[in-house]
Amino acid sequence: MGHSKSVYDEVLRVPLLVRAPGLVRPHTRIRSPVSLVDVAPTLLELLGLRTDGTLQGQSLAASLRGDAPPPSTVRFAEGPDVRRDGHRSIAVRTERYKWITPEDGDQPTEIYDLERDPGETRPLDDEALRQTGAAHLAAYRRLAGTGATRRELDARTTEKLKALGYLE
Repeated sequence: MGHSKSVYDEVLRVPLLVRAPGLVRPHTRIRSPVSLVDVAPTLLELLGLRTDGTLQGQSLAASLRGDAPPPSTVRFAEGPDVRRDGHRSIAVRTERYKWITPEDGDQPTEIYDLERDPGETRPLDDEALRQTGAAHLAAYRRLAGTGATRRELDARTTEKLKALGYLE
């Protein structure tokens, strides 16, 4: 419940535990940002199944086996803008930094150093980081523009998503 309420880590960071004796090294922890889109390719690779190459995300199987460090990635999220009712925000996150931008903006309005401020309470005012965030945001917009088209949800699906807390 509540995962669609904001783009702050207190909502976005959700633990995923994988128990696969013989397939995953016990007690392995991946600290870099990952996404739900990484789950399917990871599980398929762990099971030795091939994909057709159309899945988004990347497999974390090598990291879970202890064969490779986790990939260094940039992750994106969208959610309600907690400061502007009826608007949405976009978050861009790396292992260390996070940028939050209104959906209709082209510059980050909030920048956080997650190593020094994991609670996202002290926004930074750093022009170099602002430009880095703007570049990540532009990459996200290109990615979002080439992905699957949005479609209207039927009433049954909408009600299920509301019951799960993903829609209001």
